[in-house]
Parts: sequence; structure tokens; C-alpha cells
Amino acid sequence: MPPKRKIANISTGGTGDVRPQLLAAHGLQAVLTQEELDTFPTPVPRSSFEKDLAQVMEVLTVSFTIHHSTISPIGLVYAILSTTVPGNAIQGAGITAIRIREQMSDPRVIAAIVETTDVPIGTSIAVAYPKLVDLRDGVGHGVLVATDTLFLTFGATAAPGPIDVSIRILYRMVNVGIMEYVGIVQSQQ
Repeated sequence: MPPKRKIANISTGGTGDVRPQLLAAHGLQAVLTQEELDTFPTPVPRSSFEKDLAQVMEVLTVSFTIHHSTISPIGLVYAILSTTVPGNAIQGAGITAIRIREQMSDPRVIAAIVETTDVPIGTSIAVAYPKLVDLRDGVGHGVLVATDTLFLTFGATAAPGPIDVSIRILYRMVNVGIMEYVGIVQSQQ
């Protein structure tokens, strides 16, 4: 009888990390109508090169929770998760729709949400959170991230006060070839 062969898990590149994990981050807006930019480390190991393979983070979903759930008339609340400072993001800068549009068009943006309202003066609307951004394709693969830092840019123009944002990232670790790893790193910086 021939010996049994071990079959690598194809969906994770052989890491066997089939149970996704959660990474949480939190940011607080200091002043209403000013943009905030927070950074946090990713769990991507820097020394895990084995047999021409590198381990990277595969982001499956991102859940955004903005802790002021009402937006005043003609208001705007947004949050952007990216692998580098998106577009023209500047800590403490004023928020404009043009700046947000430029930031969201940056190819290094992983996920984003924008909530806008246009209701009569003197009223406000309730917005249900969390907002889930599903990054998986039809086969269940997510977005590969090989950087060691993620950036959270957020702000509000017409909330009851400065907002705070929490994100929860569902991810798993996968192995990729060295050439693919270099390409991912270069495209995300």
C-alpha cells in the first residue's frame, strides 16, 4: 500500500489557517469637521519566508461602526481603511466631498463607507451600524495585504459631536510565492 500523501490546503496556500481571526481598531475624531488619520499594526510576520513562500494577511470582511448614529441635515460621515495614507489625507484638515472622493479613488484603499443625508433642517436621521464590507470573491478569497501597518482615515461634517470609529477586520493568513509577495508590497506602498 503506497504511503498517504499530505494535501496542502489550496485556499490558504498551505498555512492551514482556515478559521478566520478578528483584528479590531478604534479611532476618535478630535474636532468635528476635521479629518482624523490613525494607524495600527497588522499581524503579518516579517520573518516567515519558507521554501520561496511568504505569509500575508487575507482580508475577508471589514465592519465599520461609527458611534454617533445620527447625522444632522446635509451631513457626511465617512471611514476609509487603506494600506497607506490615501490620496490627499491630512491629519486635522477640513473635510470636503472632493477630498473624500480623491481618497476613495486611491487604488490602495481596502474598504470604505460614506453616509450622507439630505433631510429638512431641524431633523436628523438614525443610521444603523455596523456597516459590513465583504471583500470576498465568489470563491471566498479576500484582498491580500502584505504591509505591516494599516491606515484608518475618518471624519464627520454634521454629527452631534466628534465621532469615534471602530473597525473589525476578519482575516486569515495565507502563503504566497515570493514574486507575488513583492508585487503585493509594491502595489500597496
